[in-house]
Amino acid sequence: MDDRRDRIIAYAFLVIFVLTHVPYLLTPITGSHRLRQADTAAVARNFAVESPNILYPRVDRRGETSGITGMEFPLYQYVASIIHRITGSLHDGWGKLLSLVSALGVFLLLGSLLCRFFGIERRYSYAALFFVPAFFLFAGKYMPSITGLLFGVGGMYATLQYHDDPKARHLVIAAMCLACAALIRPFLIFFCLPLLVIFIYSLAFQRRFRFGVLLTGVSIIIPFVAWYYLWAPHLVRSYGLNIFFFGYSLSQTLAEMASVGLWIEFFKTVFQYYTGYALIPVAIAGIVGFRRGLRANSPDQDETAHRPLPGYLAHTVVWIIPLATALTLFVIIGRHFSPHYYYFFAFIPSAAILIAYGLRNAHELMRNYYYALLVVLGAIFFIAIGYTYRVDDDVKSLVRLQPLVAEKTAPFDRVVIINTGTPPLYLHLVRRHGWTLFENELADPKTIRELTERGARWVITRENDTFALYAIDEWLSRISRKTAK
Repeated sequence: MDDRRDRIIAYAFLVIFVLTHVPYLLTPITGSHRLRQADTAAVARNFAVESPNILYPRVDRRGETSGITGMEFPLYQYVASIIHRITGSLHDGWGKLLSLVSALGVFLLLGSLLCRFFGIERRYSYAALFFVPAFFLFAGKYMPSITGLLFGVGGMYATLQYHDDPKARHLVIAAMCLACAALIRPFLIFFCLPLLVIFIYSLAFQRRFRFGVLLTGVSIIIPFVAWYYLWAPHLVRSYGLNIFFFGYSLSQTLAEMASVGLWIEFFKTVFQYYTGYALIPVAIAGIVGFRRGLRANSPDQDETAHRPLPGYLAHTVVWIIPLATALTLFVIIGRHFSPHYYYFFAFIPSAAILIAYGLRNAHELMRNYYYALLVVLGAIFFIAIGYTYRVDDDVKSLVRLQPLVAEKTAPFDRVVIINTGTPPLYLHLVRRHGWTLFENELADPKTIRELTERGARWVITRENDTFALYAIDEWLSRISRKTAK
């Protein structure tokens, strides 16, 4: 009866997870990280309606250019564009659905990984992953982070399977998954570390040169280097559009690493988005459980289901991957990780492992009160993350204008739209390309005349908390009269 109840609770987390995200699928892009969501959705939309060539991603913030620019490898956007073409709909919900399906894949894969190699039952691993705030929040966003995480966890799982059962098929799966993860989100490349550790350990302590492991690593590195160090910079140089962030100078980031503020911000980010403040005691208990599990080697577990990892691999998964991720990001981007906390997505498996160990310890100690604890933690979790389906007012207003834009303008007309702080969002919501200008620039006749010569045909501005569409000549006449007065 208890086992049945535990299985029901494990899968209840999946059901609740899906149900709480479904309403968000129906809304336009809104909320946190809406700038990056809009750029992601724009690239997918432009693949669907403009050019399906995955090597030439196009954004909306393009001015008079083609919109082609260097960026992260757009595999997620390309899959989303295929969904758009199949369904015939450009609704943002399809991209969010891709993230949600990827999140369910992470549940299943990480649950299997923790069960097989750490002896953690799914009723704990599913609950732990559910309670990781960053994972929960990004599962409903039009961003590639969750899909990249799915490939990263899949590649790491295949790597650990290879260690347990050294067959070539595991290396092939690991190579494909890890290459995709690193291309989608470059900071996920550290999921390759277990592969490197296996190679080094075999060479140093077993005197075995694992050529297959070396070949797998090379097959991951080659496309990564080709895209990020050759092709993406080539696109920026050739098409003159540089809008994606690729890091600061080394001197600047090293100076920031020496500041106390960076470390305070780092720990705040980890506690807020990767454990949740309410689960810090649970994660600390999980550290104790993890160490105890390594010492005991879990002899009570069925060996057919649980194949415990050697200490060096377990520590790599739990500690070395997040540590290497953090230090590398500090060197490349300094404090830019705040508020871009998704840079630390490689922390999610480690956080889930520690929280799962902590939940199992809590269950052993509290017995029947454990389920009451889950309810309390769930209530605190939802209150803490402020999960809401409210659509921002400016988004509502612009969505109402979109049918008028579709009626009056041609699909590839260039538009000048007001910039209130999230430049790509407004262009994406009206499904047009062009420029974003601040209010003072939009009211300058000289600037508007220059953009008219460069191909601008329409202006969208904000008036009394609503948006209005003007032909460029009408707008120029309007602001010229105001200037003359």
